[in-house]
Formats: sequence, C-alpha cells, structure tokens
Amino acid sequence: MKTIYLSHGDKGGTGKSFVANTIGSFFEMNKQPFLLIESDANENGGQPDVGPRFELSEYAQVASAPISGAGSSRDLIAQLFELIDSTDVEHIVINTPAGASDVLEDVGELLGMACKELGFRLVIFYSLFKTEVAIKQAEKVMHGKLAKYAHEIYLVKNRFFGTAKISKALNSYPVFEFDVIHENVMRLIKEDESLAEALIRLPVLQRIQLNQFFEALKRQDIEIVLQLLEA
Repeated sequence: MKTIYLSHGDKGGTGKSFVANTIGSFFEMNKQPFLLIESDANENGGQPDVGPRFELSEYAQVASAPISGAGSSRDLIAQLFELIDSTDVEHIVINTPAGASDVLEDVGELLGMACKELGFRLVIFYSLFKTEVAIKQAEKVMHGKLAKYAHEIYLVKNRFFGTAKISKALNSYPVFEFDVIHENVMRLIKEDESLAEALIRLPVLQRIQLNQFFEALKRQDIEIVLQLLEA
C-alpha cells in the first residue's frame, strides 16, 4: 500500500518543510526508498526547499508538482496523482506551500476520493502556529473536506517558533512537539542538508544533539507511527 505523508500548515515559517525533511530523513536513515514531492515551486516564485536536500540520496526520488499557479487546481492535483501513481515506491512525502488550505479544500473531495479509489493511505501532519487566528484556521482544516479522508492526522508544535496552545476543538488529535536544535545543525539544514546527512557530517557534539532530537521524537512515537503506516 502506498502512503502519502502530507506536510501541511497555513503559515510560512511554521516548520512544514522541517517536518517533510524529518520524515524523509527517517526513511533515509532506515534505507527505505521514498518519493519527495515539492508542491511549493511554481511560476509565481515558490522555491523548493526540501527537494534539494535529497537529490543525491540513493533512497530518494525527488519531483516537483505545484498545486498552485497556472491551470485549475483540479488539473494540478490530477498531475500530482499521475506522478504518485507512476512511482513504484510505497512512501510519498509531499511538502505543501504556505496558505495551501484554500487550494487543498477546493479539491479535497477529489483528492480524498482518489486516495480511496487507488488504495492510498493519507496521513496529514499539520504544523501549528501560535496565534489565535492560526488555531482557528487549523480547526477549519480539521473539519474540512480533505481531513475527513485522512487515515491519520497529527498536529505538530514546533518550539523553534513558539508552541501553540491547543484549543478544545483540537484536543482529540495526537500532537508531536519538535524541540529546538543547535544553530549549527539548523545552518546546515538551510544549506540543503538533510537531517540524515547532517547526522553523518556534523562535529561530535552536534551529532549527539541531533541524535537527542530523534530520540525525543521516538519517545513521542513518531517512528512507531511511520513503521505502522508501512503495513
């Protein structure tokens, strides 16, 4: 069964790309093939910020399939699914652009039904921002067309940007909290370095801290979640 891991969120700078990088790095470290799709690149200026980090990986396929830009959102989503359907790997990580909710909701029913028809498992990781407006938007997404087709939905708090206070409407969803990583690690990540590559190349103290970051995520069961979803 193919599994789509959708890194979603409505504000730029909340860590969507970091989530996609982390998921891809888990597969890379475990030597499991995966497809990384950048849906942020388009003629309006979007720039792929996760794909370049895996272009040299022997376990990753990297592709671009914008979900905004010229053409209807339905046509763009159709192109995205053609790409997913044509790959022979079981794990597909999609990095979405900021403010993608309107587009995803517009085609949510179509996207969800396509996953159901093709037997794909849809997993959404939604990165939260700490403002009240952002939390309200998250609530809207969780009750939207796309979310009802998801097999799993996980909220992500990123301590890089301040932790969001979960509202009562979001209390039923499991939460992963990403801890702060040493600035040397973050600099490498910004320079097109996957977390898996950083773990190999970093000086010893930073390798230890990055290992601690992964251990913290394991304690929150993120690795167990990915392993269970492989079945």
